[in-house]
Amino acid sequence: MHPGCNTALQIAAPDHLRGRVMSLHVLVFGGSFPIGAFVVGAGMFAMLTVFLAGAFGEARIANRAATTTAALGTSIFRNYVLPFEAVSVLLLAALIGAIVLARRD
Repeated sequence: MHPGCNTALQIAAPDHLRGRVMSLHVLVFGGSFPIGAFVVGAGMFAMLTVFLAGAFGEARIANRAATTTAALGTSIFRNYVLPFEAVSVLLLAALIGAIVLARRD
């Protein structure tokens, strides 16, 4: 069904809106294939679980006095680099998606 729907959408959509229609179609129906969606979801869950468990582990965050900016930067880029990078990639993807959806042709 998916290739036929894809073709029908591309034929029916006006030329100046074809990219927007197809990107919306991919966003809405991208996870409609059970095997691919499961594999991607399981892989992302496993990766984030391993990275976050390794980054935070059993350690508790102690309440301390305010720290300097240098100490905060050192902590982020030494102790919490993987969660920081995961969030930065997620925010970059959201930013690119918003730009693509909002731009005018």
